[in-house]
Amino acid sequence: MGMASKRYRLARFGRLRSGCVSSDTACEYSNESKQERTAKITDVKVRRLTGTMTYPGELWEERGAKPTDIYPVFRRLNVEDSTRRALPQLEDGGYWVTQMFLNVETDKGITGVVGPLTGDAMALYLLTQLRSLLIGQDPLATEYLWDVMYRNAPNGRSGDNMIAISHVDCAPWDITAKWLNQPVLRLMGAAVQDRIPAYASTAGFSLPPEKAAERVTMIREQGFAGTKWFFRRGIGDGLDGERRISR
Repeated sequence: MGMASKRYRLARFGRLRSGCVSSDTACEYSNESKQERTAKITDVKVRRLTGTMTYPGELWEERGAKPTDIYPVFRRLNVEDSTRRALPQLEDGGYWVTQMFLNVETDKGITGVVGPLTGDAMALYLLTQLRSLLIGQDPLATEYLWDVMYRNAPNGRSGDNMIAISHVDCAPWDITAKWLNQPVLRLMGAAVQDRIPAYASTAGFSLPPEKAAERVTMIREQGFAGTKWFFRRGIGDGLDGERRISR
């Protein structure tokens, strides 16, 4: 069995006891086996942190395309109406930043930290839908915890629910790494190469050809192998939108 199919079976059926038939109803999770749990999750909290950041220039010059842009009333919205509200600029030129982080605490004094979370709605979902599933559980049982959270929402196995599960899933790995005094990379199988190519995101950058060329030159000088651009105009804007992309 390949690693991909093995992980799928673990995610779908859980870790099965030896001698069990591989089905949801016939087997029990080995998380309830005879082995004594080494730690327990005691609390799940969301922390809201605020502060300021500096940036040389305009932080958001342009926004990318959004699915709602198929409607003219939304297509007209510019960056001031969206992103800049989330990161307001101060009189001194800095930016006011508010972010939320997830803390999963254990009875051993080890805390798994994840963040930043993707908004207030995500924090509310974590605290009202997933928190009760985690209290009292073994934080080292990463596969089991993921499976419990996934099965808890049979009608919502996509979108915000999966994003929330992904946030929480990082915390047990952080706890396990701290418990074993090993980096998460090693727990996942360790590195297979020393270097990987990296690209630079240009989210928020303006798109006039001369400005884009200047940015690409700067990015290449910093050693990046490529760039990722976020175009506001596209095929939804007709031939004019396509021309703007191809220029």
